[in-house]
Amino acid sequence: MDSSPPSIHSSRSGPTSGASNWVAANPFNTLGLLAGISEKELAQRKAKINAYLNVGKALHFPEDLPADIAGTVRTPEMVSFGFSALDNYSKRALHGLFWFCDGGHVDGPALAHLRAGDVEKAKNIWGRVITAGPLTGQTLSSATNHGALCFLEAGVRNDSAAALYLEGLGSYLKAFAHEGFPAHVARIADETVAKDLSDLLGNWVVQFRKGVAGSIKVDEVFLVKVGAAIKSLPEGQREVFTRAFTEEHAAEVEKLVSTCAAKRKAALAKALEPGTMLLGQAVPHLRSLKALLGADNMEYQHASDLVAEELLQCAIEHYNLNDEKGQVDWPRLRALLAGVVAHAQGHRLKARVNENKKTLDENYENREERQQMKKAQPLLAQLQNALQSADRPKESSVGPFHQKIAFQFLDDWDLVKAEVLLAFCAPLLKELSVGLGVSNQLYLNVSSAIANKALQLVISSFNDNSGKASFNRSQIPAFIDRSVKILDRVKALDMVADLRKQLDANYKTMKGISSKVRSASRSNNSGCMVTFVAIGVIVTLVCQFIN
Repeated sequence: MDSSPPSIHSSRSGPTSGASNWVAANPFNTLGLLAGISEKELAQRKAKINAYLNVGKALHFPEDLPADIAGTVRTPEMVSFGFSALDNYSKRALHGLFWFCDGGHVDGPALAHLRAGDVEKAKNIWGRVITAGPLTGQTLSSATNHGALCFLEAGVRNDSAAALYLEGLGSYLKAFAHEGFPAHVARIADETVAKDLSDLLGNWVVQFRKGVAGSIKVDEVFLVKVGAAIKSLPEGQREVFTRAFTEEHAAEVEKLVSTCAAKRKAALAKALEPGTMLLGQAVPHLRSLKALLGADNMEYQHASDLVAEELLQCAIEHYNLNDEKGQVDWPRLRALLAGVVAHAQGHRLKARVNENKKTLDENYENREERQQMKKAQPLLAQLQNALQSADRPKESSVGPFHQKIAFQFLDDWDLVKAEVLLAFCAPLLKELSVGLGVSNQLYLNVSSAIANKALQLVISSFNDNSGKASFNRSQIPAFIDRSVKILDRVKALDMVADLRKQLDANYKTMKGISSKVRSASRSNNSGCMVTFVAIGVIVTLVCQFIN
């Protein structure tokens, strides 16, 4: 039911200059009437106003309140709206509840003080009746009058408007919960309206909510107090008031979530944008629902979960589609995830949120290392292929090992593989050390794997050839020198400490053999074969190559 009057402008100044408009624009105020007038009185007032308007005479009535209190505006449009509204009993009841009536023995004196401009005196009279004890059929109008005066006063009290709205709401709620309230509605409108008050109360609270929202900042503190006041109502009335305050917030949350989901699906890689917008727009609505309903309310938790789940999906989409490219917006992503954590309510959703947050936190902590690893992947692939090629027999050799350097009488294939492996991998390892750092464990493991493979190839070549008859004095010196030179190149590589220790032991042994070979060659001594065999028991270290 649309009962809003035409727009009016108050003559008051200040931040809340328009705060009282929704009350001052009441048809009863416009027409200079009290709520509860008879059809005869309404007809007489209509005739009088029309006559005054026809001759251009100013409209003044005995029931008028001072202009600085009521802010009455009587344009032809406002007058026309007033009579139209009061012709309908449902609208008459609604507007009558927001205005003053003379329905009890104290109302007359209080209204007299109010017309004289003494707001505090009138307010105190009605206030004492409300606090003196339980309301009766004769004093129930004191509660509605006190509430209407609080609302009207809120329009001219910039410093205490919120408190006045809450005070007035409390007075009205006492009247609404009273058993004599239907009779009061029948007195100000008609018995047909009093038979079913749910629509009337629903329209009243909607009007109140809209009026307050256009007058003051409706923050969480205010809404918490409204929610606490509503809890004093009987269950049926409480549901009507709660729904009127919350349904707009709940509907807006669902709309915002739906809009965000559509934008996310349209551009998954850019999911952070609608997610960030959703967080900013939905939080005020969620806070309002929480303030009105409480944190344990299922309606609030459902709305909060809707937002949290959509925010989480936005965070996941952004991360999954941007991490490989190194384009994750970590500050905004983590801010979005904080919003997810703050608003997730259900146990299952919380578990899912915590699992994803843990993963993202870990990825955030090692994000630089992972980016280095991604840049190093091509180098690692080449190094891994080189290690695999070094294990192939010469008949199936590929890549850098397809070449063969002949060595007279001896099988030097393992030495060839060691030489080519080091020549191919040394520059790659240097580049890898720059990308990952010389202290990086992956780099050390890879470099150690190359060094270990080259060492094993040298040992294998020596052990395979040392027992052959062709391994004579003429070839031994060159073979040993070549092996030592390979180990010199291996020593230049970075490696783990245990491998370095084993390499040094093997290198020392090989150098010793080289020295004895030269000595035996000079003295024409054949006793060096015993030393050759000794290298076959050198301990080796296998270092795992980590992808």
